[in-house]
Amino acid sequence: MVENVVGNMEKILVTGGAGFIGSHLTDALIARRINICVFDNLTAGTLQNIKPWLKDPNFNFIKGDLLNSADLTKIEKPVLN
Repeated sequence: MVENVVGNMEKILVTGGAGFIGSHLTDALIARRINICVFDNLTAGTLQNIKPWLKDPNFNFIKGDLLNSADLTKIEKPVLN
């Protein structure tokens, strides 16, 4: 099912990716060698949840809050297109 959704995407942005559900989604996508960008403010999630992926070349972590427009500028432009 994930293969159908992903298609030709170069990178997927997972918001809340350091939380319980987001980290499991990240695990599944990384297992399929999909490039992931996790954006999380770590208020509920933890770095421990994504620790196995921090050095993975297909993984990028950005600490930020979706409610803060300055934090949104940290996201790579290609992720948003």
